[in-house]
Amino acid sequence: MASPQKGAEVAGEQAAAIAAAVGDHITLDEVTPEQARHFYREQGGFAADYADWLYGLTSYDGAERATDKSLDVAPSPDSDCRTLTDALGRPGRSYAQWARDHASDFTRTADRTAGPGHD
Repeated sequence: MASPQKGAEVAGEQAAAIAAAVGDHITLDEVTPEQARHFYREQGGFAADYADWLYGLTSYDGAERATDKSLDVAPSPDSDCRTLTDALGRPGRSYAQWARDHASDFTRTADRTAGPGHD
């Protein structure tokens, strides 16, 4: 997803949208890559197997400490490029709408404090 916003600014807005959708306060804790890696490995399964990739410490091709950089490439005006609306058959949702549609996904867990930064 291309966005002119980056990192903590986007994460803060996403946390605020989810908080509004579930009607609860959400605290966003910034953690180091090592803390996130530790948390993912403790989860087991897919998260443990792909901890380095999930947190961007390994690139798609498996090279360690080589993150994949996004390319800001605009299609040429004469290219046959489908839009999101073309692909979905409807306009895309805002993040806030997506959060409202998925609010129940964020309220199923009894322990909301588990995770990186809450050791």
